[in-house]
Amino acid sequence: MKDKPQKAFVKDVIRKTLLLAVALSLILVGLGYTTWAKGFALGSLASVLNFFMMASFLPRLLGVKRGRAEALSLFSIIIRFAVMGAALAVSISFPQTFSIYACVPGLFAVQVCLVVNHFLPDWLVAKASGSG
Repeated sequence: MKDKPQKAFVKDVIRKTLLLAVALSLILVGLGYTTWAKGFALGSLASVLNFFMMASFLPRLLGVKRGRAEALSLFSIIIRFAVMGAALAVSISFPQTFSIYACVPGLFAVQVCLVVNHFLPDWLVAKASGSG
């Protein structure tokens, strides 16, 4: 049963991050900055995937022998860095399509949502259950 609140939290953070990414990308498209919108969306998707993988790997490390836990942690870090690096590599490889200057802040979209979720009053931020 302890797994349910964690899954609800992860789902809530991912939902809010994707809403932020879509909203900001639509604003950027409306202002005529299509490459910036695509870059921010790409970085945000990488950020969400990184957060999801981290949330998936962490419970598997509990109760595991130290050597195995260290190996799994190293594997997790390598995979998650590869995801983040891939987003940067795509934006560098296709500068006419994705802006690197928007991709980099997008990589911090989950962290921004976590900070906003922590500091804003509950009535401004919807809970995972959908009640405000």
